[in-house]
Amino acid sequence: MDTAYCSTSEISSLLELDMESGFQKRANMEDSKMVSGRKIMDAATVARAGYRGLMAGKTVVIPGIRNRILVESVRFSPRNMVTQIVRNMQERTQ
Repeated sequence: MDTAYCSTSEISSLLELDMESGFQKRANMEDSKMVSGRKIMDAATVARAGYRGLMAGKTVVIPGIRNRILVESVRFSPRNMVTQIVRNMQERTQ
């Protein structure tokens, strides 16, 4: 006899573009335009947003309005424009 098993698992994806985690220092990106002179979310804030999103049943959690705008705009922008913007953001400040 076959038995159907039903599980109620919750999965959320947490997308964070720029978070204070030590990655910037390790990747030698501390002086990039994406990081330099910007206020970056700390890991605890990002974790709280991710946890709240998971508990609310959200599939995708993107903390911060700036991050949400950037992620959503990629869907409607020409790919060559997106790659130019990303390259510009990752270049070092002079």
